[in-house]
Amino acid sequence: MHLPGRSSCSDESNWRPPLASPTKLAHSVLLTSGAMTAALNRLQKKGLIRRIRSGEDRRPMRCTLHRLR
Repeated sequence: MHLPGRSSCSDESNWRPPLASPTKLAHSVLLTSGAMTAALNRLQKKGLIRRIRSGEDRRPMRCTLHRLR
């Protein structure tokens, strides 16, 4: 299967899911920050997402899809 913007199937092995802040995710789906936190907690508990903190300043957090195998 060829997707627009992909040069070949071999690119899929190098694909990394995008990172997004919980605030940005909440705004994109019209949820409050509290509702997004609850949703992210449930997704993380099921192993569907990972929360990643910045290396230098550990306060900012990004969420990413977790690769299922």
